[in-house]
Amino acid sequence: MSSSSGYRIAMEEGFSGKDVGGLVKVVLSFEGTNIENHGHVSTDNELWKQKPRTAEVSIIGSGVINYDDIKLVSFRFPIRFYPAERLTDAELDLLDAEQIKFVVRHYTQKKAAQ
Repeated sequence: MSSSSGYRIAMEEGFSGKDVGGLVKVVLSFEGTNIENHGHVSTDNELWKQKPRTAEVSIIGSGVINYDDIKLVSFRFPIRFYPAERLTDAELDLLDAEQIKFVVRHYTQKKAAQ
């Protein structure tokens, strides 16, 4: 995503749509110093049909992402694919009330103690 609003837009447009077969979609944040080429998403790309606001703030590129470049991995799981024993108490309450459709989890790289 090429702007600070990109993550917000991705969350608003949603994950787990028909473009990924209703499964899990992931947002990965990383340092882009190893990206060899990049540019905006071409208007003939399927993303413009599926999620135009996401396409507007997205960049397509190629290169190598090293493990140390990764800053954040964010998952949004449909509740039916997430194990109930891993839900928080608040999420279990929402599940019981049928008021939860997705579970969001963010993971950051643990840095070694200095």
